[in-house]
Amino acid sequence: MSYFTYKIQNANYYGEEHLAFKVMANAFDSDPDIYISKSKTNQYPSSSLNADWYCERKGSETCIIQKGDFAIGETLYIGISCTRSCSYNFRVWFTPTVDLTTSNRRQLRLEAYSTYILKYIVPDKVLKEQTKSIEIYVQPEHQYTRVDLFLSLDAAFYLIEERPAAHVTSRGKGIKFSEQDYKWCRNCPVYGILNVYDEDRYYITTLGRVENDALSNSIPTDIFVNPFQQ
Repeated sequence: MSYFTYKIQNANYYGEEHLAFKVMANAFDSDPDIYISKSKTNQYPSSSLNADWYCERKGSETCIIQKGDFAIGETLYIGISCTRSCSYNFRVWFTPTVDLTTSNRRQLRLEAYSTYILKYIVPDKVLKEQTKSIEIYVQPEHQYTRVDLFLSLDAAFYLIEERPAAHVTSRGKGIKFSEQDYKWCRNCPVYGILNVYDEDRYYITTLGRVENDALSNSIPTDIFVNPFQQ
């Protein structure tokens, strides 16, 4: 078990960013987990039972502390645990929320080994018809660039609780959220949690779909279908 302390500084912080903690496994069988405490009486968090925030997925981890849940000058206590001897890199930084709009393709230059929060309001209607599903997909400019994309249905996102992107395209990852899914809603926010491993230019596309989408005779159309759905 490794332990660190981190004092939150105000450099480059504008009050609208979250705080991200990332451990990146350097070896195939490395499986580091993160445990974070903000209590001076618990400076050695070691499990989900005694940590304020924790991430325990297999492989590399990203833990996100929401803006408003920490204060400038506050000290956080971090424990990183491996079930076996492992090698990893550790990074802490501020990450913003990127607001997305319907039927739009956005271009962003994103840093290597970073995490971004994508906020999208599910539209009530698209082309005057009631929205039946939405799609968010991310495409790097260069092929074979690794990204991880998760969907959160509220602002209390932990990667340990979110579902990964179900759709792999020829150039990236995509997520579909429809009225057949649990907690489907309209005029409400959903969040995409994007992990980037290589610095590159990325294209983020958002689509709202209706029951009778119009198709083109000449332009190919990508349509995502979730497992066990029609």
